[in-house]
Amino acid sequence: MSKRRMRHILEQIASDHHTTPQEVRRQMQLALDEAQSCTDPVVQARWRSIPHKGKKVTLEEFLEYASNSLTLS
Repeated sequence: MSKRRMRHILEQIASDHHTTPQEVRRQMQLALDEAQSCTDPVVQARWRSIPHKGKKVTLEEFLEYASNSLTLS
């Protein structure tokens, strides 16, 4: 996902919820971290199936994956 697209998404969500893009990113990252810490093997397998470059799925990688999954459905 391009930085420009990510910035637009965060700005739109922030505007809709009367907060800042930085706070939206922070809250989304907290939720993503919490979700990835689940120890259920089925859940962990699902996280591993999401294409990512580092040790954990980044917010950008997750949103790209989710966006692509929704458009393919």
